[in-house]
Amino acid sequence: MEELKTCPFCGEEILAVARKCKHCGEWLPQEDAGQQQEKSAEQQQEQGAAAEEG
Repeated sequence: MEELKTCPFCGEEILAVARKCKHCGEWLPQEDAGQQQEKSAEQQQEQGAAAEEG
């Protein structure tokens, strides 16, 4: 499964590697690979915590 992130402009889910939002067409700010990996790890932790609560 491909990792997703939220577009900061329209709030829709897009691929984590996207450079342009497919929903609103805005170009996304570029992040270096280290920041993307950190965010990905944080999102996985959040998803795991949400699954435990439910």
